[in-house]
Amino acid sequence: ACLRGVAQAVCQVCVWLLSGPAAPSPFTMECVVPSVAGECPGVDCMLEGRLWMGPASPALDTPQRLVGIGISHVVNATKDAPCQFPDLFEYLRVPIADDPDEPIATYLQEALEFVRHALDAGGRVYVHCHAGVSRSGAIAIFCVMRLQGASLREAYNHVVARRGSVQPNIGFFAVLVDAERGAQPSYSLKEYCQDTLNADFAAGVF
Repeated sequence: ACLRGVAQAVCQVCVWLLSGPAAPSPFTMECVVPSVAGECPGVDCMLEGRLWMGPASPALDTPQRLVGIGISHVVNATKDAPCQFPDLFEYLRVPIADDPDEPIATYLQEALEFVRHALDAGGRVYVHCHAGVSRSGAIAIFCVMRLQGASLREAYNHVVARRGSVQPNIGFFAVLVDAERGAQPSYSLKEYCQDTLNADFAAGVF
């Protein structure tokens, strides 16, 4: 997945070089080079200087490393991981399990507004679940869609290029498909399942 992300980033650079200076939008320019927060292992930058995501452990075990990269706000997308450093961070809890039937749609707009408010105030945001794969991945993709004016496919490719393990469960991805504005989704649930699930299982679903 990491190699795939790097290849996508290289392709974007090539398209930009061949298309001339008018080709890239602000979003595609920011997508070009994946960014890694080397000061905080396991934490990956989604939007330069603004939005990071990853697992719960940095927020629980090494909060000073998050402080070191300027994190001021934390989206805790779990039901049970504590928001245990209120003196260091402003928190938003998104109380969902990694289950396709969980009502993530109820919380996406609230999470976006929390992130937007933090960024407008000059803050930096860390989004986590337990593993930094499904719940926080879905929230990060949604935020990139809305903050950058990106399509679902653009936002998904952008996030996965920066954190190769991201894979929202099919229920969460279906919500992202529904959230994309426009009649024709840029990345359908069927395409996503074919790309990420066992081929036989995906065929059985559709």
